[in-house]
Amino acid sequence: MTRLVARKSYVLALLVAASILISDFVAAVARPASRSNPTAAIGGDFCAPRLAHDYLAPLKRMTPLHLVPPSGRLPFGPRGMRLEAEGGRLLVGGGQIGFGLRDEAIGQIRHLNWTVVSRLVRVDSSGRQLGDPETRRRRIGAIGGNRIKDFVFPVPAAPAYYRVDISIADSDRDKVLGSFGSYVRVVRPSFHAELLARGSAARQGESIAVRIANVGTETISSLSGDWRFAVQRYDGQGWVTAPSSPPAEKRRPIIRKLSAGQLSDCIEFRVPSNEEPGQYRFSVVIHRTLRGVEKRDIPLRAEFEVSGRKLK
Repeated sequence: MTRLVARKSYVLALLVAASILISDFVAAVARPASRSNPTAAIGGDFCAPRLAHDYLAPLKRMTPLHLVPPSGRLPFGPRGMRLEAEGGRLLVGGGQIGFGLRDEAIGQIRHLNWTVVSRLVRVDSSGRQLGDPETRRRRIGAIGGNRIKDFVFPVPAAPAYYRVDISIADSDRDKVLGSFGSYVRVVRPSFHAELLARGSAARQGESIAVRIANVGTETISSLSGDWRFAVQRYDGQGWVTAPSSPPAEKRRPIIRKLSAGQLSDCIEFRVPSNEEPGQYRFSVVIHRTLRGVEKRDIPLRAEFEVSGRKLK
């Protein structure tokens, strides 16, 4: 009898535990998946210049390299000769990275007599070398033309980090004139854009700001004159254009193009003092470029609530 009671108690405990696990599982499945919140991530001054996501952050933690000057001007060689980084520091979907020489004196013969050595190697997220480097050596004598020589390497679309270096030496004296390097991150194309609003509510007479966050890696853009925001109001049956929505000819473009991780400038919207309280939203259409040619219009929305003036 005692064993039977103990066995029934044990079975009952198992059933209770199983029901708790099942209810927790059902709740977890029903719960909406959490999404990144760029509004919370940017924090502080909503309209301050910043990034929605810094894809170059890992590169900033690597051992510093002697970068090509922003102007491209070299401290040696003929006047007007420039060295430029090719491909940028963030490459979306693979391509080519390296360096290129440009000459402002178009068609003029240049007697350089340089030996140029370029090198590409894959590195980890800390900048440590992985595998053997690929090295190219070229001798540049007397040349002419605006686009002189490119020292670039093809890289695949797979996510990775690379280090690319270039060294320029005087061939006659066998003396290094200058060396430069850069880290490059390769990422896969991804689309994630959001329209952000400063706060979710505003009173009559107050201002609310809106800006676009490109959290993905694909560039989002606007055709000239088409990237403008509108204000819509929910009338109980659907969204309609609010009386306070800027007229088409006066709406200001938010931006023309946003690269990976960028935030647009803020646009301030002042709620009219006679605006009817209720639920509102900002609306804007962005353009997503697919395969470098096709454009797809994608609407972005950000809701906010308007309430009456605060009594003094």
